[in-house]
Amino acid sequence: MEQGQKLLKTVLFCWACLFSVSLFSVGTLADIVVVVNPQLKVKALTTQQISDIFLGKTNELPTGEPITPVLQNEGGTIHEEFNLQVHGRDKKQLRAYWSRLVFTGKGNPPPYFDDAEEVKDQISDNPEIISYIDSSEVDEKVKVVGHYP
Repeated sequence: MEQGQKLLKTVLFCWACLFSVSLFSVGTLADIVVVVNPQLKVKALTTQQISDIFLGKTNELPTGEPITPVLQNEGGTIHEEFNLQVHGRDKKQLRAYWSRLVFTGKGNPPPYFDDAEEVKDQISDNPEIISYIDSSEVDEKVKVVGHYP
């Protein structure tokens, strides 16, 4: 019976550890929003439309307005989460994607901004820019057109 109790304690301990890790992982995820200049006519974009814009497959919004994507800090958590949630691809897969486009002369990856403040300033100054930030950074300089909690 003592071995049975030991096994039960071990199993319960493992479950508790897994539960703790899953709670920690969920707590670290960013609440990402895709943002544009408030003057643009577009109200919302689908995940497919956002992915097409950021992968260089289109350079205009459904409203016909021109749009240019910019990324946040390449090494940042928000950048990695955006790629996984919007494109379903990790850093290596996206590098391979852009390497093929650059090599064939069909495109270049979007430029990077350092942080959410720079993103908002650039969007405020240039209505053709689309990017993403943490939802806690949203202010009057930007309009949300996509949300990834």
